[in-house]
Amino acid sequence: MPTTCVPLTPLEESLIVDDRASYPWNILYRLQFGGRLDRTKFEEALASTLARHWHLRSRVRRRWTQRFVRELAAESPRPRIHWNEHELGRWPRVHKLDAAAGETLEFWVRAGEAHSELLVHVHHVAVDGLGAVQFLGDLLTAYHGAEASSGPVAVKDASPTESPRGAELPRGVEGNSSGNGLRKTGKQILDGVQWVRQFLTRRPVPLVPHEAASLDQPLSANYPTLNAHTFTATETAALLASARQLSVSLNDLLLRDLFATLFIWRRERGHAEAEQWLRILVPMDVRTAADRDRPAANRMSGVFLDRREIDGQDAAALLRSLHDEMTAIKPNKSQRVFLLTLRVSSFVPGLIGWVARRAKVVHTAILSNLVRPFAELPLPRDQGRLIVAGLPLDSLEFFRPIRPHTCLAYGIATYAGRLTIGLHADSRFLAPNDCVELLSRYIAQLSASQKESDGNRPTKE
Repeated sequence: MPTTCVPLTPLEESLIVDDRASYPWNILYRLQFGGRLDRTKFEEALASTLARHWHLRSRVRRRWTQRFVRELAAESPRPRIHWNEHELGRWPRVHKLDAAAGETLEFWVRAGEAHSELLVHVHHVAVDGLGAVQFLGDLLTAYHGAEASSGPVAVKDASPTESPRGAELPRGVEGNSSGNGLRKTGKQILDGVQWVRQFLTRRPVPLVPHEAASLDQPLSANYPTLNAHTFTATETAALLASARQLSVSLNDLLLRDLFATLFIWRRERGHAEAEQWLRILVPMDVRTAADRDRPAANRMSGVFLDRREIDGQDAAALLRSLHDEMTAIKPNKSQRVFLLTLRVSSFVPGLIGWVARRAKVVHTAILSNLVRPFAELPLPRDQGRLIVAGLPLDSLEFFRPIRPHTCLAYGIATYAGRLTIGLHADSRFLAPNDCVELLSRYIAQLSASQKESDGNRPTKE
């Protein structure tokens, strides 16, 4: 069978050119089960699931034109599975995946009689956070079916002979096709110009003053530095109730309390200045209904939110301003401006890479919310937990990659009615106690928000 090649989208190209040894695009998940995962059935389920999700079994190549393509051959590399090679509850060393060699996935499985743990390492150039969830949902469904039938279950195939290209087109806003969704009204164009102006003229600061690690500097010995906390179902319900009482979304509350945490932490360490901008990057999903039947991919954009120390002195006003800004983003499609700038840059071969190598992009932190992963999986449940071939999926943790000048990445997921925060911190510039404290302070801030009264409710203009 001949090799099939599909051009990378501008977003995917921006990811591959900025994938560096010192800051790899590693997305990480931890899934914990009650009971023993079966090795044979897991491997059969993985093989059948990968038959559909071809982004996760392809190589990324650069052509002589400086354009990147996704290449799928008859014999695709198989992901590494480390079976019983790590300690339960402890992350092993994670390295940079080589997309040119077809490395997009890696697993660690610890299978015990009472508990099993699945650690998942995904390359961002293949899928985004929700794309990985889509893949994992199909994997769990296939494993459940394999248990029920004592054999592998075929997941709907996207055969490389006919479909990598057909399955993806039209690729929508992040692709090279018709550009559906990028047609702008006059107001949307002005909003886009304002977004670019703010991005270029403001000078946000990192959490702590530092110079980013050099391009080829190896990862630290304790990479990845991960910490997680799961709120109880009662605490999660209280957070949701507080957001409703304040007439905001849970995401607005998460953002306000993260800004508040960063303001306080920096102030206590003497880093804060009243006029300095802190910037939080918020990845945003741009999937449409048509994307549900497509293989997992990168279908995301991002917006940034800037606030100063003086903006954090009034908690209610800070919450109101964040709510108003986030509310205005979706109808104006402001989250697509980033994709539009990448698309324009892609007209010149090599320009995206040139910019990525020279730009000093600073985000104080990243906050990525998967909302309710696996909410629509057609699997049995017990008290909200999935039952996968008789095994309860007890918990799910999600960790985003850290980036140059961005020491903190918070991954949020609500599973079985319990909200979990996963913090990936850059231990090259933060002490171990700082990494723990930056999560515990955030948890305390959110816990206080559970008790906010109607008297602090932001008014709508």
